[in-house]
Amino acid sequence: MIINDFTKVIEKAFQKKANGKDHKLVPDVSKEYEKPTESVGKLKIESADEDNFKLLVGKKPPTFGVGYGEVAIYWLYNYSKGNREKTGHLKKERLELNQGGNEPDLKFSPSGPALEVKAYESANMVSLGRFQDSLRTFIDLTAPILGVRNLVRTGTVTLLNLNHEKLIEASSDFCDLRGAIMSLPKARREKYEIFKNMIKKFEEFDTLAKTVGLKDCTHQEGGLQPGGEYIAYRLASYAISEATKVKPGNKNFMCIVAGSQGRFDISKGVSLIQLNQADISEDPKVLAKGYKFKGGAFQVAFKEVFGQ
Repeated sequence: MIINDFTKVIEKAFQKKANGKDHKLVPDVSKEYEKPTESVGKLKIESADEDNFKLLVGKKPPTFGVGYGEVAIYWLYNYSKGNREKTGHLKKERLELNQGGNEPDLKFSPSGPALEVKAYESANMVSLGRFQDSLRTFIDLTAPILGVRNLVRTGTVTLLNLNHEKLIEASSDFCDLRGAIMSLPKARREKYEIFKNMIKKFEEFDTLAKTVGLKDCTHQEGGLQPGGEYIAYRLASYAISEATKVKPGNKNFMCIVAGSQGRFDISKGVSLIQLNQADISEDPKVLAKGYKFKGGAFQVAFKEVFGQ
């Protein structure tokens, strides 16, 4: 017998009495829904299941980090008639709870794929949540870039309000200062402590960039220098790649349950988007509109960035 926070919420949603605990009252889904193996666009929910699914989209346990839509998806993939005990409980979990840390919300047993479930109006711009762990290197790379920008311009740009336009602006300022300092005669560079400290920061940036495949963003001795727009494009691509490697993970799925505040928009339905790292767009115009930082969370326009 499988009992967990999700099954308890599902059971409570279908009781006829306030304190009822009859799991047999939980309805079966009309068929066994197959786990996704590739991006399927809209997940087709059978008409017989729509009302129950809509009800469960608005239900969630008080567990920290669990969002709307997760319980409904769990029910859809687990509660087929052949997977029920006489008590109404599940014989096994085809789709298991997987929350914790940076793990995706749900995972098909035993070998995946995993689903990161989000209840959003659309897949145009979806939050992956906090990014302090998944984007640690990106944070370290952008620290000197934003530092230079905030030194020479009015206002302050941080990772709480960064978008691509601001990253281009900051990267351009960084490139201009780096080029000006590095072009000075060696004797003059070494004469002033402030120049030596700046050069140390530029070298630290270059060293870190090389370790993550961004050598083309480093200072080129005696050659053409990368511009701010190019560096911003490369950093954006790197951030999207790193964030989605962690959650939901390469070849796993974003599951977008259309709606907000626990209300399901049946006209938009459920989108399943498989995230393959190789599919991340290389078009600077797509990436420019494909991500942003807002309120301490990293957001990605999955359909556009992954070409679906």
